[in-house]
Amino acid sequence: MIFPIILRGKRISGAPVSEFCGALAVQKLFKMPEEYRQEARRFNQQRASSRDGIHFKPVKPIPIPVINLTLQIPYRWLRDPGSKFPLVYVCYEGSGFLKILQFGMFPTDWEMSSKFFKTIISNQYNERCRIREVLVVLDDEWNNRNLLPKTSEAHLLVNSKSLFPRVAFTNKCNQHLGLEQPCCLWEFHFHSDGQLREFNRCFGSIPSEAIKSKQIPELLADLLYRGGMSRRFITPPIKVCREIEFEPMTVRDNNGQLITMNRLNATKCAAFF
Repeated sequence: MIFPIILRGKRISGAPVSEFCGALAVQKLFKMPEEYRQEARRFNQQRASSRDGIHFKPVKPIPIPVINLTLQIPYRWLRDPGSKFPLVYVCYEGSGFLKILQFGMFPTDWEMSSKFFKTIISNQYNERCRIREVLVVLDDEWNNRNLLPKTSEAHLLVNSKSLFPRVAFTNKCNQHLGLEQPCCLWEFHFHSDGQLREFNRCFGSIPSEAIKSKQIPELLADLLYRGGMSRRFITPPIKVCREIEFEPMTVRDNNGQLITMNRLNATKCAAFF
């Protein structure tokens, strides 16, 4: 079963970009061509040394393995649509290491879809590694500097599936117990059209009984590493409580328009391993 996850891009500059993928970005990213650097220096000395990018980072770990990524960029961000496109960096996280992969795009890799240019990136690395974050480089060559219009945003659709059994949860959280409780539906409230509305999101830990195999203690795991056993058989899986079923909600936005939110109000949670 495929689990689509949609991430919204956020523009970052300077230090946050350098910290991408555990600061590996400082070593591998943003090697600006000298001819462009000279041109930029004449226009704006400060701008030449800056770093910019559109950052995608999930709030919760993405289940593995990831099948592919679909990147959507507003076509109005492009200086010359169909001519130049950005570099994309994917940060993978394994057991005790990080790795950056660069994806250079050709115009033929992109296609027009509504108000976006989109491209599909197949997962080309170890499927046991998680995608930690993704960065689209803003170099002012392919993109307009201010990313106009301001109301536009880039999206990243991650298609993944779980390798391990899942356990479903439909019980409501007891908010008197605080944050330390098993996976459950946490209730939120908001005002819409003069009424108090409620919706649920999944939150909590995964009960130990939901995991069939007993994990090896860290001290004993070191002995097995020296014996040549792979980490994939030793490292305990990351456990995530997330939404899998939803009930559509119709709300009124600040402009008085009715909108339907299909993935806001969760009705069932699942444990991903």
